[in-house]
Amino acid sequence: MALPFHRPVEDVGFVEISASGTTTNIYVVGPPGETILIDTGTADRAAEVIESLEESGCGPGTVRAIVVTHGHPDHYGGAGALTEWSGASVWSHVSTAAMMEDPWGTFLWRATWRDSPTPDAWERFIGTGGRAVPVSRILREGDTVEIGGITLKVCHMPGHEAGLITLFDAERRHAFVGDLIQGGADASSNWIGLYTDVEGQRSSLKRLRGLQPERLFRGHRGPRAGGDIEADISCAEERLKRIEGCLTDALREKGALSLADATKIAFDKVLGMRVASAPGYAKVTVKSMLTDMALRSIARERDDLTWEPAG
Repeated sequence: MALPFHRPVEDVGFVEISASGTTTNIYVVGPPGETILIDTGTADRAAEVIESLEESGCGPGTVRAIVVTHGHPDHYGGAGALTEWSGASVWSHVSTAAMMEDPWGTFLWRATWRDSPTPDAWERFIGTGGRAVPVSRILREGDTVEIGGITLKVCHMPGHEAGLITLFDAERRHAFVGDLIQGGADASSNWIGLYTDVEGQRSSLKRLRGLQPERLFRGHRGPRAGGDIEADISCAEERLKRIEGCLTDALREKGALSLADATKIAFDKVLGMRVASAPGYAKVTVKSMLTDMALRSIARERDDLTWEPAG
């Protein structure tokens, strides 16, 4: 059964994959017969994505390129299958290209927040991330992607991930933001957000607001328009403030915290959740926040890898 396909505005459609209480979107941008795909979904869902694309009228010979917004398997994993099906090349930021072209190195690097590096974990990783895929064009800040009379400006917006890019249509004020919005107004109630660079995330959210988009096409959940865009940006900024605030208070109260305990506190104070163990992605988020606080002389890491107030 084909996945749902939506067309919210002229020359923009998307395949919607439902999983784990949210959705993942693969965007089709451009007029019929001349399009680009933005993101791919995971490798294990690629056959369903292709079926949905074909039912929507998108087929081999009509896709000019596959643009990947950042280096997470739910955004690039299906690139190999989609490239083989469409004949299109893959374009991305250099950081994302390194991950797509070196799955083993990516798996080992991700071991700090994924499963331990075992044969079974590797097979699970490849099942979603797919095998190595060459990237034909490196997209840099200020580059443009042109398709069917539409010009998309490449904006490097790190924070969630080092190589995350936004594609901005200045004429129609459409922003394709990947996973830039973490903790938006309709965020999952059990998702604290994933950030690898907190200051980058703050700056990228501020930059997105400055673009004044009229439509926001997100990697997960439905598109946003009007006042919902500012609500998303404000909620994402507030999420960062709440994480920092609860960690600052906890360090003052307890004196020293392990990363795992700090992450549990963040779940409790920000989401109202008590977790028995801290998820790996959330520990990345909290460590990134603590590192940002250390750079501003609010916290510091001790030799035993616990964290304490810097004062």
